[in-house]
Amino acid sequence: MNRSLLLIAALGTTFAATAQVQVNPQVGLTMHKLTGTEPQGVSNRASVGFLVGLDVRIGETFYLQPGAFFSRTATAYTIETASPDPNNPGTLVTTEIEDNLVRSNLKLRAMLGYKIVNEDAFKLRLAIGPSYDVLMSVDNTDDNIQWNEGDFSSGSFNIDGTLGFDFGILTIEPGVSIGLTDVYDTDEQAFEKFDSKNLTFFLTAGLVFGSGSK
Repeated sequence: MNRSLLLIAALGTTFAATAQVQVNPQVGLTMHKLTGTEPQGVSNRASVGFLVGLDVRIGETFYLQPGAFFSRTATAYTIETASPDPNNPGTLVTTEIEDNLVRSNLKLRAMLGYKIVNEDAFKLRLAIGPSYDVLMSVDNTDDNIQWNEGDFSSGSFNIDGTLGFDFGILTIEPGVSIGLTDVYDTDEQAFEKFDSKNLTFFLTAGLVFGSGSK
């Protein structure tokens, strides 16, 4: 048993010493909207947010890419409301209320990547894998719509995909995060049985440090 443990420890130490490990801090922009059906009179469109964080690449041609990111995603909402017309009794006036729904999230992801081009001066990478967004807060821009954090799911499982371009130690990475979890989690009748999910496009830029980064 002791010999087996020593062999496992030796193999682990050898792998850690020889494996290519790179650390990639990044900052970028997001465009977030909701897909699926929403309550009547409610619509949304993508708006600009940001994210910052880092991931780690472990491996060479094929590699693991775990990472953690803080993001502030924004979605422009429009809600139509109907109220009695004081000038025409018995009729209704439709009013549109607009505001940005802003959510703070902690994204944890683990992707598997492949370097399509793997040269010292240039790398072209493709990666895909699961992620989970932990909802940290919900607020808005203009206080025109009062959001309740309890109306939303506490987190979202997603599938993330990225296409990376490395130029020496500089890296650019466009990608998409497709939500698998319903956004709304509320007892309010207006939001029951709607399957809205997150859809986020992002573009990050960063630096690559570690073995094989030059």
